[in-house]
Formats: sequence, structure tokens, C-alpha cells
Amino acid sequence: MLPVLQIILLLLQTAPGEAVSTAVPDPPICADVHALCESAPAPSFSPISNLQPTQSPAFSPSGSLQPPQNPVVSRLSSQQSLQSSVASQLYNQQTLQNPVVVTDTLAPGLVHHHITDRRGPWNINVLEADLKNPSIRIKVAKAATGDREALYAMERTSSMVRRYADITQVGGAVNADFYNMENGAPVNMHISDGVPLRRPTLNPGRSVFMMYEDGTPDIQVPEMQVRLRLGSGRMNITGVNEARMENGLVLYNHYYGNSTGSNRYGTEVMLRLIGEDRSSGSLTLVADSVFRDMGNTAIRDGYYVLSAHGSSYNRINRSVSAGDTVRVSYHYNSERPVAQAAGGLPQIVCDGADCVDASARREAVREAFITTRHPRTAVGISENRDRVYLVTVDGRQQASTGMSLYELASLMIDLGAWDALNLDGGGSTTLVAGTKVANRPSDPTGERPVSNAIIILIDEE
Repeated sequence: MLPVLQIILLLLQTAPGEAVSTAVPDPPICADVHALCESAPAPSFSPISNLQPTQSPAFSPSGSLQPPQNPVVSRLSSQQSLQSSVASQLYNQQTLQNPVVVTDTLAPGLVHHHITDRRGPWNINVLEADLKNPSIRIKVAKAATGDREALYAMERTSSMVRRYADITQVGGAVNADFYNMENGAPVNMHISDGVPLRRPTLNPGRSVFMMYEDGTPDIQVPEMQVRLRLGSGRMNITGVNEARMENGLVLYNHYYGNSTGSNRYGTEVMLRLIGEDRSSGSLTLVADSVFRDMGNTAIRDGYYVLSAHGSSYNRINRSVSAGDTVRVSYHYNSERPVAQAAGGLPQIVCDGADCVDASARREAVREAFITTRHPRTAVGISENRDRVYLVTVDGRQQASTGMSLYELASLMIDLGAWDALNLDGGGSTTLVAGTKVANRPSDPTGERPVSNAIIILIDEE
């Protein structure tokens, strides 16, 4: 049986080693609101196979809109709701009490719902993307410095949308992961077009929204290994776009910056990309240059840099010479190549049911973050994995108070989500419909620069 709100929407649609690295530790992490800063540095992502994982910090909490053109409007009173046998069974369980829904079709396969309800009161925006439509594509975008996306950058969600709108049609977007508010690095894993910018958090692992290469969405706590093949030999790469640790082997790509920032106590190999097989998550590269006992190698477009120290330094020196071909492959616990990924926490809906408490324990989320009403952003997936819901709930305003994670989980279930993930909220909460901000961000200065965004692209047929 379908929840009442889902029925409405259907009807309306008729950390570096002292002797090894010169990098400065990341500043404090801030999550969800400016007050949510942890004193611990950002987690350094240690390899799955042969290093002890580092501890991820625990997180704690911290008007009217113009309707779209030609909208379909539905006003549902409690009396009308109870006339439906389905609604009469679910009415007392649903989050919304007297929702007013304004629906606008942005493109084939993409609908924007603007929902208000006096119960909160709440101002809710939903982008519902039908992945069965071949023109709909989900992209995880990173904030840019200038026109270049970078690990250490912050940008408004609407600005990211406009950048992509210069290239292709954009249906909309929401802000994504929690992030370091001093340098813009996302807290959890980030993958864009098959290229990892950041590895997943460990100890505890935290949930990530992913799009596999076959176009299927998923939410899970990921694990990732990166392997280097040298002729008949293999090595585990211990880091991606992070400070080189003792005995470490780190792979850098252009998202990291202009250079590796390492010191001279190691070997660095400049690798030119000559082949990519995204269906298997593998890269083929040629060693253009090998710099022994040197550091801070420039990272050029189309190139990767492999930086080795200690035992990894010794093996790379023995095994790699200029002109050699090597292979890098990415492996995930899902055993499927990942095209896009952005983190959040915690997962709030699992297999169609509220799983806030279980996920919060697993992902080390504090009670106040769960129970306090804040502006919220979330992503949900339908049971058959053919729909994605991008959702915001405004907060800290007279017209909309925000939601607890329990309320947010209930809302996502009402919308049709089988699995759902809480994303960065507070002043970061932003939903763009088309190229315009549809919600009302809570910061007095307006929309906040963030680390990354989940964007819906519309490919021309």
C-alpha cells in the first residue's frame, strides 16, 4: 500500500608523518551548521589492507517562494485524506498533516514538488528523477576554484549548477556531504566520473550515496582498495589525494592541486594516462618521469603522480623506470565499479523502514544531532532503484522549523524512498530547480558555499 503523499504525487503526475610530509593538518571539521565544529583534525584515510584506520570524529548538532510556471496545485485536508482506505490506515503514521503540493515538470523524467504543511510548519522541496528515462543522469560535482574542480574548494550549489548548465542541460541539484569549512574538503568519499577525490571514512565507516557505472543508485558504507600492477607484481596504494605517510604509497590526481606538497624523502613517478576502462575501474598509465629523493612534483592535467616513502620507496625504485607501463585499479566492497559518490550521515531509511537509531550507533552520530530540528537535505532511492529523490526541508525560520532525523526519515518513506541518506544540512541546505534556488537557505547571508553537490543532468537525445 502506498503512503498518502506518494499517492498525491502520483496523481499530480497524471594527517601527515612528522618526518615524511610537509603538509599541514586539516583544520577542524564543521558539519551541518557553523557551531558543529569538532576539535579533532579531519580524518586521514588509511588503507584498508595494511594500516590501522584513523578514528572519524563524532558529529553533533549544532517567506514565501515564487511558484513555478504552470504548476499543478493540490490542497489535501485531513478530512479528504481519510476518504481513502489506504490513507485511513496510514494517516496517523505520516509526517505531513495538511500538505499543499505544487508540482512542476522540469523535463521528461524530472519533476519538482514544492510542499508546504502547517504542522511543522514546513517548507519542503523535492526533485524526483526517473532513471528509466535515458536522458536523466546523476552527477556528483565538486566545488571549483575558477573553472577547475578541486578537492580543497567551496562553491555555492547554484554556482555549480550554472557551470554545468554552460555545458549541458541541468535539471537541478542539492548540496551533498559535510565538509571542512576552512578548506572545502568533503568529510567522506567523493567520486566524480569514476575518479576518486577522497577515500571513504573508516572507524567508523559512514554511509555514501553512489551511482554505479551501469546507472544504478545505491546507499551503503563503502570500502575501497586501490591497487598498482607493475608487470607481474602488485602493490596496494595506501592513499588517494592525501598527505604521504610513513612507508606510504599515495596516488594524486589533478583534483588535489598544482603539486603533491610532499618533501624530498621519497620517490615520485609522473604517470601519463593512456587508457581508461570504467567498466572495470582500471587505468593504464605510462611512467614519463621518475624523481628519486625529490618531492612536491607538479600534477598536470591528464597525469597522475605516485608518491612513495620507506618500504614503498624501495620497491618503486626497484620496479619502475621511465617508459614503463603500469595499471591502477579501484576495488569496492560492492564489487561494482562506482561512477559517482558523495557522503552523508547517517542513513535514515533502510529497506523501507526508519533506521535512524541503528545507523546513528554504527556511524557515531550524537543524539542532539538526531532529535533537534534543523534545516535538512536528503537523498532517497526507490525500492526498484529506478527513482532518485533529492529533498530539502527549510529550517530556523518562522515559516519552516526544520526536522529531526526521525521526521525526515518518515517524510522520505512517504515520498517513496526505500533507502535514504541524510546529507549536510543547516545553512548548507540548498535545492536548485532548473538553475534557480527553490528553497530558502537559513544563513542570514543567503546561500552558503559548500564542498560538493548531487546534480541531475539532462542529456540531449
